[in-house]
Amino acid sequence: MNDVKSSFGRAARSLCNSRKSGNRAFVKDDGLVPDDGLSVEKLADKYRDFLIFSTPGHKGQLCGKDVTEYDGGRLFPAFSVENACLKAARRYGVKSARLLEGGASMGIKAAIMAADADITAPLFTHVSAFKGARLAGKKLFTFDTGEKDGLPAVPTPEDYEKAFALYPSSGAALVTSPDYFGRCAPVKEIKKVCDRAGKILIADCAHGAHFASRPDLFPFGAEKIADMAVLSAHKTLRALTQTAIGVCNNPAFTAAFDDALDLLDTTSPSYLLLASLENAMEFERENARKYDDLYKSCLELRKSVSCLFNDDPLRLAVCAAKYGLTGEELFNMLINKRIMPETYYGDYCVFIVTLSDSCEKTDALKNALKEILIERG
Repeated sequence: MNDVKSSFGRAARSLCNSRKSGNRAFVKDDGLVPDDGLSVEKLADKYRDFLIFSTPGHKGQLCGKDVTEYDGGRLFPAFSVENACLKAARRYGVKSARLLEGGASMGIKAAIMAADADITAPLFTHVSAFKGARLAGKKLFTFDTGEKDGLPAVPTPEDYEKAFALYPSSGAALVTSPDYFGRCAPVKEIKKVCDRAGKILIADCAHGAHFASRPDLFPFGAEKIADMAVLSAHKTLRALTQTAIGVCNNPAFTAAFDDALDLLDTTSPSYLLLASLENAMEFERENARKYDDLYKSCLELRKSVSCLFNDDPLRLAVCAAKYGLTGEELFNMLINKRIMPETYYGDYCVFIVTLSDSCEKTDALKNALKEILIERG
């Protein structure tokens, strides 16, 4: 927030609020605040034609949608962000959700801080978990899952049982599902192991924010199972970078999770990012049927070149080793063809397909891969 009342402590808030008591009802009667159901973007539109003598300093000249809050958030954003959070919770089938502007990393750190316990996780875990443990002043114990298909293997319930026995001081566990290669962990079974052991389960679902759009095509989302979870909107949804969704299904940790997010968050939230996230969820709802054609197109690509067998049909991990290449070599060859993969790792080159793509684009990728790989046998 940018206002004095919220940024400078109790005395300033008390002074300012006493001078503005009753303003909410007055403002609504004045017609300046639309119905509570409006989105963040549509509510901000109400003030586009104002002469602005507030922040941001660019006065909308860099980006007309980059606005601040007005009157301590009572004029804008009013209830728009809370409504967007409720929509997110309904969409993902979780008890509570919060829109984040600090990426999935912010949500993972906050969940670990809220758990307030030593944590156990596979060795192949995002760096945000290690940073979250450091922030919380807790230990993060790791276990090796072994290797499968040239990649760190997906963790099993037995892996967590053994880790809990090895690290008895651990009070929480973290699972990544789906991972960078589109593989999902058996989260329901892992949650049962955690419940029996009295451990909290945190799920890093950063790469699975699109699963809720088509339950008939995509796996069941781990965010519905874990005590706390995070989804990265900018990875697979049509949302700006840094947007994510924090989830809490365990009421015992809701307040602590919110407090941790507040500690990590800025007092000047980007409503441009929040509106982008809300609009991305709506775009998924309106365009979910388009996944059918993308699914078919990705299936044809998988038939054309060797890919990792995984759970997410739109996450393509092409096995370059089958053609005598490393993932990095294939990555660079595609760069020379002006095609940008997501990443490379060992034998694999990874590609993310979303609703912002088209069948024409995936076909172009398929043809480029065939041109590079098939001639190598």
